[in-house]
Amino acid sequence: MAAWLTLVEEQSRRNGSPENVLKRYRNQYDSPDRIMQARVQLITYGWHNRVNHTLRRVERDEKMNDKFNRLFLETKSECDEP
Repeated sequence: MAAWLTLVEEQSRRNGSPENVLKRYRNQYDSPDRIMQARVQLITYGWHNRVNHTLRRVERDEKMNDKFNRLFLETKSECDEP
């Protein structure tokens, strides 16, 4: 719970509306499932944001497009443009 509070304080300092961050925290903290709320917030915004920059990203290139087109002979998509 202390780690969750630390995360919320950090988020509120970087947020354009810190009072909303703290209000959301208080509402989640006062809920019967506050332990689950803490876990979700820490995993989503604490842990994930800390390791996000280390994740390997796949670069989409022409070779990948060619493989896709060979695998999927027919694709359908909806588009708002004519």
